[in-house]
Parts: sequence; structure tokens; C-alpha cells
Amino acid sequence: DLLAARIAAAWPAMGAEIVPGETIPGETGITDVAVNFTKGCYPGQELVERMDSRAAQAPRALRCLTAAEAQRLGDTVTSRLGDAVLAYVPRRALQD
Repeated sequence: DLLAARIAAAWPAMGAEIVPGETIPGETGITDVAVNFTKGCYPGQELVERMDSRAAQAPRALRCLTAAEAQRLGDTVTSRLGDAVLAYVPRRALQD
């Protein structure tokens, strides 16, 4: 039940959607609740602040899709339960 709810909400998990040293916060869709812009210094602060202050979009975004949609878009599937998947969608595909 937890996996189904997590996928439906497009909520990332450590080790699946969040890989230390590889995943940037803006890709996950949870920057508003996971990043504190007033905290002070932390690893990756420059990239996060640049994304916030310049309203830059991440190169990809985490989305809940069907397996067929993910395959059609050529996305990176990170979690799956039945036909529902979490996948990173390239920004260009989001603009289409």
C-alpha cells in the first residue's frame, strides 16, 4: 500500500529516485518541502540556489506514468508497481 501511495504521489525514495551525488533536488519535485533556502551552507547549495533564483528548470522531472507512457517517452523508470511507474521525464518531453 505504501509503494502504491508513493508512486501515485510521485514521492521520491532514497536509493530509487534519490541517488546521492547523482540526483539534484529540482528533479524530484519536492524542493519546496525538502530544501531550506535560509539554512546556510550545505553541499550543493550553489546549484540549488541558482535553480531557485533564476527559475531554471531541471533537465528532467519525476512523474507518475503508466509503463506504456514511460516506454514511449524513453524515460528512466525508477519504481514500479503493476502498470504504474515513477520515471524521470526529460524536460523536452514535458514541453511537448
